Amino acid sequence: MGVSSKKFTLLIHLNGSYNPSCKICLWKPLNSGGSIKYESIKNVVEFLSGLGFTFNDIFILCPDPFSNNDISNILRLLNRACRSLNLMLGISDLLNLKLNLLEYINNLFIICDSYPKLNMAKQDILAIESHGFENIEIIFPVIPHVNDYDIKKVLNFCRIRGLHLKVLEHPAIEEHIDLINFISSKVKDISISEASGYFIGCYLKRTAFYRDFPFQILTRTFRDNCNTLYVNCNGYISRCPFSEELYELSILKSTEVSELKCPINPRNLILIPKIRISLKTHNGIEIYDDELEILDLIDKRYSIRQIASILNISHTCVRRKLLSLQKRLSLKLIDKDRYTGRVKLSKTGRKIVEYYRFIKRKMKI
Repeated sequence: MGVSSKKFTLLIHLNGSYNPSCKICLWKPLNSGGSIKYESIKNVVEFLSGLGFTFNDIFILCPDPFSNNDISNILRLLNRACRSLNLMLGISDLLNLKLNLLEYINNLFIICDSYPKLNMAKQDILAIESHGFENIEIIFPVIPHVNDYDIKKVLNFCRIRGLHLKVLEHPAIEEHIDLINFISSKVKDISISEASGYFIGCYLKRTAFYRDFPFQILTRTFRDNCNTLYVNCNGYISRCPFSEELYELSILKSTEVSELKCPINPRNLILIPKIRISLKTHNGIEIYDDELEILDLIDKRYSIRQIASILNISHTCVRRKLLSLQKRLSLKLIDKDRYTGRVKLSKTGRKIVEYYRFIKRKMKI
């Protein structure tokens, strides 16, 4: 397929003043500070169009693009350059959205990492809908042990409000999770279809149904033929926001844009070290990593059922592991409140957990 017939998805960071500690950043942009000028965007679009590139979709990425002084002119330009202009906006920046510019936007994606934030923003969403704009979609990044209990509440919120929803595997999570099974364990009454395509080039889409409410589950995938191009806030071009190699427009005039390197190449073997901690008593009895994790969670959650849900195992299995450990050690590790049913660590159990946490801090894991 020649360059002249290629259709690409264009991703643009209009504003680079992002918060590096943002827990829901989907891209981890390498640039910081500054905003791209209208003339720079125009040069990029004209250059790529001159090479025969066309764009079905253009995505303006968060952080807050409305802090860009040229936002009105940029939206008009990009609206003419593609079939669908999409705006991604963090829920905390929703108040900065300029309603008079919605006429240039085809789809609004609101990124939200918790149900309380989404519930607090419902009046802002209603205000947008009252302007006749209906193509609103919530993107909910799953962060295990942080917001996994919000999944069902977010599903119910979007089902009642009639909002589209995409639940995605957060790219900042170092350990790979099976998002399909993870969501299924949190929300029992859902059904999931086969893979149906990709979202902005690198997230595999599956449609799921919750009480006949359709939503999409997005999981990371390794694609060598991802069809995205990325423009950062300084006007540099690369394959996508994960790329470390950024090119000036003047250099790319002698370079094949379609051959820009993919930063996530499936042919590269990526190894991630996995460290397991176990403790041994003076007489050689070992406390294994899964048992230590259960004791650690008891100190945080106080509920066997909640711990079982977090670990994606049955509560019977959690109880069996605890009983087995106490029997091996001949020690009582937990106490149970006879009135509330809550469990807590005994003095011995707390001593084990404190040493376990000390080891983790020392090893920085």
